[in-house]
Amino acid sequence: MFEGWGVGLAVAELRPAAPVDAPGRPARLSDVLPVAVRSPEGKVHELGRVQQLKSAIAAYEADLIAGLAADRPATADLPAGAPGAAAERWCAPDAAELARLGGVSEFFPDELAQVLRCSRAQATTVAVHALTLVHLLPRTWAALADGRIDWPRARGLAQQLGLPGEDVDPAVLAEVEAAVLPRAEELSVTGLRALAERELVRRDPRAAERRRRRAQRAADVVLRPAPDGMAQLSVFLPAPDAAAVLDTADRYARLEKEAGSAEPIGVLRARAVTDLALRPWDTSRPPVTAHLTVLAPLPVLAGDDGVAEVEGRPITASGLRRVLEQLDSLCPGGLQAPSGGTLLLALTDPVTGRLRATVTRRELETRARRGCPQHPAADCGCPLLAEPAAPGRYRPTPAQRRFLRVRDQRCRMPGCSTRPGWADLDHVVPHDQGGETSCDNLCCLCRRHHRLKTFAPGWSFVMDDDGVLTVTTPSGVTRVTRPPGLDRRPFPPSAGPDGEGDDPPPF
Repeated sequence: MFEGWGVGLAVAELRPAAPVDAPGRPARLSDVLPVAVRSPEGKVHELGRVQQLKSAIAAYEADLIAGLAADRPATADLPAGAPGAAAERWCAPDAAELARLGGVSEFFPDELAQVLRCSRAQATTVAVHALTLVHLLPRTWAALADGRIDWPRARGLAQQLGLPGEDVDPAVLAEVEAAVLPRAEELSVTGLRALAERELVRRDPRAAERRRRRAQRAADVVLRPAPDGMAQLSVFLPAPDAAAVLDTADRYARLEKEAGSAEPIGVLRARAVTDLALRPWDTSRPPVTAHLTVLAPLPVLAGDDGVAEVEGRPITASGLRRVLEQLDSLCPGGLQAPSGGTLLLALTDPVTGRLRATVTRRELETRARRGCPQHPAADCGCPLLAEPAAPGRYRPTPAQRRFLRVRDQRCRMPGCSTRPGWADLDHVVPHDQGGETSCDNLCCLCRRHHRLKTFAPGWSFVMDDDGVLTVTTPSGVTRVTRPPGLDRRPFPPSAGPDGEGDDPPPF
């Protein structure tokens, strides 16, 4: 024993890890550090160490993200007002915050999304938190790296103090950080954020109003799918408006209850919000039509299992007649488009699931009636339908727009879910570099990712003959998307009106 030094020794029985059942799989931490041999106190101690490691990893990840962001400066972006530059009115508040925090390229979140395998919106949020901690709240980042606070609390401070940081003196921000950090672990995340807000307002009352105005610019409505045919509609708006909407829905729901409804109160509230939004009785406003897509294989509509398909290859007159028979058997007079709507049939290969053709009811009837123009009196087996041919010009034909939007069903950028009606038809190999206006060289890209492909340096887009798109980021990360129209689903969603969303040259 030396003066000022001490030695501690812990003894625990460690048994050999159980043999791995799956040959070739890597060893797991539970194999190397078996849990069963630890006492309850040992498990608690180990859980504490795991939390510290999580904090250290979160800080390291934030540092890595901030470092990669520094490698993607905004100087590589098109200047405001230049053809192809971002339209300021469409920029999300998080994107503007990202550019302010570190002069980061507008396309950095898209690259980060591919690295983290998440959506661009989530990647933007992660990047904003990382840059806020590294650049604006260094003490919080250090506390996270040292395991003195956990990631939820560090993130809460980044959310609470990061957005108003633009208009707050750095010295004031440092004072707030110094005041709240010592109490971070004793407070809940909500309590910590409330304390940070009080300290900021006390030192700079104008910050509260600036934050309120900034937050209002982030108001939005978001739809998130849920299991069992449900979805969650999230509305982010000022607190007084939100309270008023909820109170109104609750009052209407309770009126229904008092009138004798047996429905749960939550169902009645949801119905009231739906009625207030859709307002089917209101004729004082211009009409707005909602376009819904129903994915309906014919045998399923008829009550059978399996998927609709066109037998054989190619699609012949006899094959088309069989499809018509299925349509006509579903309802008297045959299956027709709803009033004010459209009916589009997608014909797929029964073996590969590849989309073969798209056709309207009228086109289907005409082709089946006329048969083969070369052999009108015989069932010759000649093809009558195929994917639309290249027109020999820059702009796609209406038939190509319809086919490609059915095939792709969304923006083809990995992780993007923009609907095809809002997407451009992009030449994967640019037209001015010899790329054909063919279905094998066209895919749906939303306007943002169309601009990224065209103007952001270092990105690579390659598509094979089956429509499989390979995207490579400037840092070499490769992701692949397959068009849903090749996924053995015979009736993919249709798109918006023909002709919407096509970009002018040079895209």
